[in-house]
Amino acid sequence: MSDLVTLTWETAPHEARDLWHRVAEIRMPDFHANRKKEWALARLCLALCFEKHGITIDPTQSVFKNHHEVTHLPAWRFSLSHSKDVAGAWLMPAAQIRGLGMDVELSNRKVPPQVKARLSHKQDMKLGDLELWTLKEAAFKALPTLAQTDIWLNRIIITQNTFQLENSPFIGEWNLEKAQRLTIARAWLNP
Repeated sequence: MSDLVTLTWETAPHEARDLWHRVAEIRMPDFHANRKKEWALARLCLALCFEKHGITIDPTQSVFKNHHEVTHLPAWRFSLSHSKDVAGAWLMPAAQIRGLGMDVELSNRKVPPQVKARLSHKQDMKLGDLELWTLKEAAFKALPTLAQTDIWLNRIIITQNTFQLENSPFIGEWNLEKAQRLTIARAWLNP
């Protein structure tokens, strides 16, 4: 399923990590230090995805058109995720996908009560709180921007290997994996 890279701050290649972090310091001067680290780590994951295709992304020159596209590389779509001490990126050719989203969380993370209160739909399949949260976050990111407006995660229905935005034509597929203390969800809409 194309390219996925996850890293922690400690496991990231230090030179590249530090370069992306310097860019975050410049682009995000008013943001919290942790947010800058997460931003840098997620984009380093994306750069490593592109490297698998022989494409180099210069941190100082990269312009992100939106949350799914680098301006000078319109033939590709990506999704980024970051959480405390971990980040990830998922990259696919734009022609193969209508929308994609990924979420990565540490497997021992507890779902905050305010999230849990707005998470479940009566038609959701039975999953643990963290699995449901990561899947719904990934599915939300896979939806077109206009469909994301003013919806709660409890409007997304998770069934066996598919998701649907309630009362809409948006139906997609999902994958959930657990690897190296991580819970990783991917969701996509086919073209």
